[in-house]
Amino acid sequence: MGSDTHATKQAGRIATWLPRLAERADVVAASSAIWHIAIDAASKSEEKSEPAASREEEDARGLSGYKLAIELIGDQVEKLIPAWISRFLEQLQAANDEQQRRVAAIGSDEDVPSIDMANIIAVNQLQKVLQATGDRIDPHIEPIVDAMGSWDRDRDEQLCASVEYAGPAISRAIPKLLEMLRVRSVWCWPSHLSRALANASRFDGTVIGSLREMLSSDLSSVREAAISVLGTIGPAAQSSADQLLAFRNGNEAERCGMLHALARQGSPTAEILDLFAAAMVDENGYVRRAAVYAVGELTPEPERFVPLLIDACDYPHHLHDTSLPEAAVDALAKYGPRARAALPRLEQFVTGPIKGRTVPAKQAFRAIERISPEAPPVRRSEDPTVRAEPVSDDEPLFGVIHEGNRCYIDRSGRVVIRTDFEWGEDFSDGLAIVRRSGGTSVIDRKGRVVFESTWDEIKPFCEGLAAVKKDKKWGFVDVHGKLVIEPQYDAVTRFSEGLAGFEVGRTEGSFAKTLTIARPGLRGFIDRTGGVVIPPIWPDARAFHDGRALVCTGGTMKPNPLIDDGEMLADRKYGYIDRTGRLVIAGVYGMFSHSFSEGLAAVHVGDGFSRVRYGYIDANGREVIPLTLKSATSFSGGVALVSRRGRKYRSIHFVIDPTGRVLTELAYPMVEAFSEGFAAAWNGNSYGFLDVTGRWSVEPQFDQCEPFKNGLAWVQRGDWYGLIDTTGKFVWGPTTEGAVARVLESDWTS
Repeated sequence: MGSDTHATKQAGRIATWLPRLAERADVVAASSAIWHIAIDAASKSEEKSEPAASREEEDARGLSGYKLAIELIGDQVEKLIPAWISRFLEQLQAANDEQQRRVAAIGSDEDVPSIDMANIIAVNQLQKVLQATGDRIDPHIEPIVDAMGSWDRDRDEQLCASVEYAGPAISRAIPKLLEMLRVRSVWCWPSHLSRALANASRFDGTVIGSLREMLSSDLSSVREAAISVLGTIGPAAQSSADQLLAFRNGNEAERCGMLHALARQGSPTAEILDLFAAAMVDENGYVRRAAVYAVGELTPEPERFVPLLIDACDYPHHLHDTSLPEAAVDALAKYGPRARAALPRLEQFVTGPIKGRTVPAKQAFRAIERISPEAPPVRRSEDPTVRAEPVSDDEPLFGVIHEGNRCYIDRSGRVVIRTDFEWGEDFSDGLAIVRRSGGTSVIDRKGRVVFESTWDEIKPFCEGLAAVKKDKKWGFVDVHGKLVIEPQYDAVTRFSEGLAGFEVGRTEGSFAKTLTIARPGLRGFIDRTGGVVIPPIWPDARAFHDGRALVCTGGTMKPNPLIDDGEMLADRKYGYIDRTGRLVIAGVYGMFSHSFSEGLAAVHVGDGFSRVRYGYIDANGREVIPLTLKSATSFSGGVALVSRRGRKYRSIHFVIDPTGRVLTELAYPMVEAFSEGFAAAWNGNSYGFLDVTGRWSVEPQFDQCEPFKNGLAWVQRGDWYGLIDTTGKFVWGPTTEGAVARVLESDWTS
C-alpha cells in the first residue's frame, strides 16, 4: 500500500508539469522538473523491487509513472499530445542544429560549443511522455512520420521511440522504418527502430515478409538488421525459423542474432535445441553467450542444459560487456529449483577463492535463493569476533563496514568498536570523524562521542588540530572541538611539523562560458596559534616534510582558452623553502616534483610529458641521482620505484636504493609506489603485491587495491572487498560492504 501511495504521489507531481511541457516557453523547465521527479521515483523503486526479468519489463517500469500521470490529467491529453509533438520536433531540430555547429567548429578548428544538457533532458522527457500515451498518439502521428529520415540516426531513433507503443496508425511509418533499417541497420541496443517495426508488425503482416526478404540481401549489415528485428518481434515471426537456421555458419553477429531470435520465437524444435547445445560449447565466446541467453529465455530440458550452464560459469576470457559466467548464472536462476545441481558451483562465487568471484555478489545470491528458496545454503555475512581485551594507545585500528554501520577492527580482524554511524574516517591523533544522515561526530578509541561537529565540513586531526569549514572559509579546532583558529582562509593543509599551509585571495572565473571555477590565491604558512610564519607569497605550496616545503616560485602568465577573457600561470617552476620561508633550493623544477621523504625528493625538469626527466636531490639541493629517469616515486622504506627512458625499457620498472643502485627489475605493465615494503602491480589481468625483490608476495587476483598501511591493505574483486595481510590472507572479508578508491590525495582541503 505504501509503495502504491508513493507512486501515485510521484505521478501527481509529474501530472502538474505535463501542461507546461506543451508550452514553448516552459518546455525546458518542465522537462527538468519531470526528470528530477522520475529519478527520485526510480531510486526509491529500485530499493524495493526485484530486478526486471526482461528489458521489456524494465522499460515498462520506467514508463509506469508517466502513464499514471497521463491518466491523472484525463481529457486534457487529447489537446496536449499535438503540442507535445510540436515541442518534441522543435527540440530535436535544436539538437540537430547544435550537432551541426559542433561538427563545423571541430572542422574549422574553432571553439566547440558546449553541450546543451537542457535540450538533451527535454528531448528525453518528451520522448517518454509520448511513449506513455500509447495508441492515443495515433490521430496525431503524421508529423512524426514526416520527420523520419530528416536528420541523423540518433534523431531517427528518438522519433521511433516516440511511436513504438502506438496503435494501428504506426502502419503509416512502415515504408520509412524499413528504409531506415536497410540504410542504417540496428546500431544500438535497445533499438527503438526494431521495437517500432515490431509494434508495426502487429497491425501489418507485410513487415515480417519484408524482413524475410532482407535475410537474402547481399549486405551483411542488412541481414543482421533483419535478424535482430525478427528477434524483437518474437513468436509472431516463427515463420522465419527455417531461414534463420541457415545462418548457423554465418558471421558472429548473424549467429548471435539467430540464436536470440529463435529463443524469442519460442517453441523450439529438436533441431533448434541441438543448435543451442552446440553453440554453448562454440569456440567464439559471444556465440556461447548468445546461446546461454537463449537457453535462459526458454529453460528447456534441465538435465541437458544445466550442466552446460555450469560449465559456462568457468569461461575464463573477458567479453567486452556482460561476461559469460554472469549470463550463465542468470540463466540458471531462471531454471529455479530444476537447477539444484548448479548450487555447489554457484556457491563458489560467494565462498570460494577471491580470484574466482567473477560474478556480482547480489546476482549470485539471487540465483542461489531462487534455486533453493526454502533454505538458501549460503550466509551473506558472518558475525565477526569481538575483542575483549583493551587496545593500547599506539595500536592501529582499521575502519570497516558491517551490516551498514561503521566498525573498527584490530590487525587480527577482531571488532574493537561498533558504532551506529554509516561512515567514518580512520583514526588520527586518537580520534575519528564519523557520519550519519543526522550529522557528523568525533569519537575516541573507545567509541565515545567526544563532540558533535556543527561545521559545514571537518577534516581528520593532525598534530592535535583539525581543519573545519564554515561559510566557505577554513579554520582549526582542537581535540575537544574548541575553535583555535577562526575560519578565515580559502583553503588550508593539515598541520605538519608544526605548520599548516593557508590560502587567501581565491577568486572565481568562468570555464568555457558555462561553468564556474575557482582561481587559487596565494599561499603561506601559519603556526598552531594562527600566527603567520611564512607570508602568503607563493602561487602554490605543499606541506612541510623533512624541514622542506615545495613551493611554486613563478611561471609565465598565458591566455587560457577555457577561461573567459583570462590568463593562467603556465610553465610553473618549483623550489623548496625552509621553515623560515627562505628559498633554499632554487625554483628550477617542474610542478610534478615531490615532497621530501627519507632525506630525498624526486624532482623533474623539462616541458611536456615526452621530454620530462626525473631524478633525486637532497635537502641542500645537491643532485644525488641524476635527472635522467622517465618517472620516479618518493622513497619509502629505503627504496623507490623508477622507470628509464628508451624503447627497450617500456613496461620495465626498477627498484633503487638511495644511491641510485638498481636492486630489482620489475617487468610489468603497471607498478605503483612501494609502501611498507610492498608495491601493487598489474600483470595485464589483475593486481597483486610485489616485495622489493620482485617476488609476488600476494598473487595477482584483484581488480583494485590500496597500498599497505599498518600491515594491511584494502582489496577488491568485483563487488567483494576485504583487508588482507602481507601474505594475502583475508583479515576482514571478503564482504560486499566496503570500498576501494584510487584517489590522488592533495595536501589542501580544496
